Amino acid sequence: MEGSDTRFVRENRGRRKTATWSVIQGSAYFAIPYKEKLPSNLEKSLSSHGNLPAKLQCLEIRDCQNLARLSSKNKLPHGLQRLQIDNCPKLTCLSSSRNLPVGLKELTISRCGNLLSITQGPSLLNNICLESLIISDCKKLHSLPEGLNGQENLKRVWIIYCPSLASVAESWSQAVRLKEFRLIGCHKLQASFYFKGLEELEISDCPGVTVSLDDRTRSLTSLYIADLNVYKPMAESGFHLFINLKRLTIERCCPDTISFPKYELRSIALTHLTLRDFPKLRFLSSNGFEYIGSSLKYLSIIECPKLRFLPRKDAIPNLVQLQIDDCPLLKKQLRHANSFERLKIAHVSYVQIDDLMLDR
Repeated sequence: MEGSDTRFVRENRGRRKTATWSVIQGSAYFAIPYKEKLPSNLEKSLSSHGNLPAKLQCLEIRDCQNLARLSSKNKLPHGLQRLQIDNCPKLTCLSSSRNLPVGLKELTISRCGNLLSITQGPSLLNNICLESLIISDCKKLHSLPEGLNGQENLKRVWIIYCPSLASVAESWSQAVRLKEFRLIGCHKLQASFYFKGLEELEISDCPGVTVSLDDRTRSLTSLYIADLNVYKPMAESGFHLFINLKRLTIERCCPDTISFPKYELRSIALTHLTLRDFPKLRFLSSNGFEYIGSSLKYLSIIECPKLRFLPRKDAIPNLVQLQIDDCPLLKKQLRHANSFERLKIAHVSYVQIDDLMLDR
């Protein structure tokens, strides 16, 4: 059973979703059926066929209700390049060793409610191949692997909805080589991060997290902020440092703002801007939009219940798409074809209000 294209996947067939473990190597196909009560150790389910194939490159596991550990003897194949695990509620860790396979490039773990850590004991990212680390919906996860700053090839890290995660190793604070970082719904986490060369950043529902970006960075192209503690220092210093920023989403960061923007968006070439959950916002400032109006093409305004006024037409001359959701006062202003607010967006080719196209 040798071949360059090696995968180990779980398949469902038929209406009853009969589960099989399948190893595909080149043109060979090898299926290992298992009963509904899968043994807690995956190796037991493979006992009649041996351990995980030594040349296994891709392992995908889903919906295994009794799987508690992948390996009790550190037998994850050294050649494993991609490991994806989803909805295994009894899984507590991946391996009894501190280390992951040295050739691992992608690690994705989701919906594993009892996962405590990646490995038993302090986890260590000791390989130089890892490119992507994604962990989501793991409610009991309390630690992340150490050694992040030594990963030359690691470009993407997503940590999403891990409410028990309270702290990270010091190496995480200097994740300077990352290109994409998303941190969402980690309410207990107390941490500071410093990035240099980052291209995409998303921070949401992480009140104990602060972020610093190198003043000289020109690489950031996408920014999503839904935490005041992250937004405020960036707004005070100005987004003008990020001269390549194209997409910006600001959510729940301006609870007292009446007019937006003031100075935050000066001198940046945004093409996409989303404003969400501004409870007191009444005006979109024409003067503020003059800083970005020549480049702005897509504008979304969501959950701004007091918003009444859009910027002047000449402040958003190149806007091609406008989305407005849950803004009842603004919606009322736009009902009439000859209303002052309606004339401001007469040049916009696509206008959607609460999922309905605006009649021309």
